[in-house]
Amino acid sequence: MATLTTDQFYPSIVLTILDKRGRPAKVQEGSIVWASSDPTVITVTPSADGMSAQADTVAPSQVDAAGNPLPSRFTVTADADLGDGLVEITGVSEDITVTAGLPGTAAAVTLALGAAADKP
Repeated sequence: MATLTTDQFYPSIVLTILDKRGRPAKVQEGSIVWASSDPTVITVTPSADGMSAQADTVAPSQVDAAGNPLPSRFTVTADADLGDGLVEITGVSEDITVTAGLPGTAAAVTLALGAAADKP
């Protein structure tokens, strides 16, 4: 399981498609589709050719009744039949939990002491 904060993202997710012997395999052009199981938590944006994507966090994961975070995943599907038929293959990411990031990053702290005074 992966854990990200809302300040993090996956800038480059690379898709590798192999045949049953572990050799690179082609899929039907234009058939690659990426999706998020919960786009209110994490979104996935594919590259123009679909062979890579970027995943961005949106908000912390929802929690169940016991307070446990509900993981999200993203999937990718493609048509492995290079002809007229359809043979769908699917890849699924590991579970991803998103936690709240820092509300902002402090860059400087200033203390204003004011004028000194005598004790009563």
